[in-house]
Amino acid sequence: MTPRLTREVVARFKALGVHQMAISLDGANPEAHDGFRGVEGTFALALKALDWAREVGLMTQVNTTVSQRTWRELPGIAEILAAKGVATWEVFFLVPVGRGALLDQLSPQEYEEVMPLLYDLSRRYPFKVRTTEGPMFRRVALERRRKEGGEDGALVGEGRGIHLSDGFGFVFVSSTGEVYPSGFLPLSAGNVRERPLLEIYRESPFSRSSATRRSSRGNAACASTGRSAGEAGPGPGPRPGITWPPIPGAPTPQDKCPWPEREAPAYYETMKRLLPLLGFLGLLALAQSPGAKLYSAHCQSCHQANGQGIPGVFPPLTHLDKVVQAKGGREYLVRVVLYGLQGPLTVEGKTYNGVMPPFRQLKDQEVADVLNYVLTTFAKSKAKPITAAEVKAARAKALSPQDVLKSRPPVK
Repeated sequence: MTPRLTREVVARFKALGVHQMAISLDGANPEAHDGFRGVEGTFALALKALDWAREVGLMTQVNTTVSQRTWRELPGIAEILAAKGVATWEVFFLVPVGRGALLDQLSPQEYEEVMPLLYDLSRRYPFKVRTTEGPMFRRVALERRRKEGGEDGALVGEGRGIHLSDGFGFVFVSSTGEVYPSGFLPLSAGNVRERPLLEIYRESPFSRSSATRRSSRGNAACASTGRSAGEAGPGPGPRPGITWPPIPGAPTPQDKCPWPEREAPAYYETMKRLLPLLGFLGLLALAQSPGAKLYSAHCQSCHQANGQGIPGVFPPLTHLDKVVQAKGGREYLVRVVLYGLQGPLTVEGKTYNGVMPPFRQLKDQEVADVLNYVLTTFAKSKAKPITAAEVKAARAKALSPQDVLKSRPPVK
């Protein structure tokens, strides 16, 4: 949530034919949500945005990240969603890469508490509940349905089978307009700044190959095992050393399930061709410096891989040599990383008005590493490297993102 989302913007979404707007909510009160997000005022703005959408008749979805810090907030968040008339609750479980690696994962025991809790909430409230990276929710929902009967809002269908819709009815559009089959598979099919999204989707090789998967989305025979693809492994048989208890009367998946490997050879051939590339990228990531890894995890989504930023929102980083050389510039850059930055910012004659979150959770040396990486890689700076001691000193006085901006040294 940023100050650029206003009542007028939401009304324009509706006028343009947007079907549904998604808002993030990770706590049931300002302390929990703003504390998790690291930006004060985002909880209040999120609730306002939901109200504005309701005023104009725009459907809403709320996205919630589940971690050890937030999972106990789920019942309170559900109450808010019901009061705001939210249509869908997308509950995201952490993928331990990038920024997700810095957050506390749930323990196996906590997963077993959270999944039944989500299902209970899906029965109590009118909105739909869907999980991302939480395939065990499917098992819990199917087992509870068979045992208890009645209605629920869990978006788990008996006939859905394998959950894999990347590039098939779903695409991910990045902040720069690149269209990917998934946010976790950055292989671009085109850019919406150059071609219409519908054209990109229809002509994408992912969409064309995934069309052969239409008959492999599963059926009741597959679903009757109660196990999702994420739990049962990639093939029709069980994982080595694991025996799933049979369900009386259920046909075996080996006999009845149309597994994608048989039904979608084009899709799997595409993925096989990608594996060497993905492996190379993985090795490249391992070879990165600590600063490069931190930049990739925390900064790249806004400032881009080349440090050029996003016009009007996030500034390029190429000018920072002038900042670090200015009086008070070193302290300012450290504060930007620790406490965030908010407000209009002019860089080389152009105005930017994005919101940078704080990264106080980084260690002193990590803050120094990422700043030195940015300064040497993008700004080509010859300044003395920033040290962990300088970061430690800056923690003595916390500032708001607005106050950090006020402390910016004048730079031509």
